[in-house]
Amino acid sequence: MFCFNGRAALLPRSWYNCNVSSVDDVLTILFSYSAGYKRLRQLARGGSTFPQIGRFSSLDEKKSDSSLRSTLCRLRKNGLAKKQGGVWFITPKGADVHKKRQVVRKRAEFMKLNRKKKKTMIVAFDVPEHKRGLRDWLREELLFLGFEPIQKSVWFGPGPLLEKFVRELDARELLPCIKFFRAMEDELV
Repeated sequence: MFCFNGRAALLPRSWYNCNVSSVDDVLTILFSYSAGYKRLRQLARGGSTFPQIGRFSSLDEKKSDSSLRSTLCRLRKNGLAKKQGGVWFITPKGADVHKKRQVVRKRAEFMKLNRKKKKTMIVAFDVPEHKRGLRDWLREELLFLGFEPIQKSVWFGPGPLLEKFVRELDARELLPCIKFFRAMEDELV
């Protein structure tokens, strides 16, 4: 579903960065299975299961080891990973953060693809103040769908809108507050 408002709020502000990082790499490995440091290092450098994963594969051996150690230390400090008997495990909190970061990353990739689409629609809305939460949700979803604001309540983006999104607008009783216009981006001046 399109409603994402609330899931992202569960993540700390520092986790919103959607770039692949060493934390993502280690969480991805630990999410699949637990391993000792030596095996983690091997996998992080592009072992057979995780070919050329993220940052570690591009670092030289010394930097890679120190980066992996500091990443594991940060994960343990934040309660995302734990070490028992020389084997690293992902914690339930770590698994939850990993899943949420994957959702955020996929959402960012989808937004990037939508922004490249040809813009052919203007959406103008006048949502009453008592429905402020829905108005904020609408802006977030329009941004997700590749729209750009012309003004706070006038947005320009790719059309036609997804049927699922229109049904969601209807379910939230927002359709009467919205006007849709066909448009074309052209340099007139």
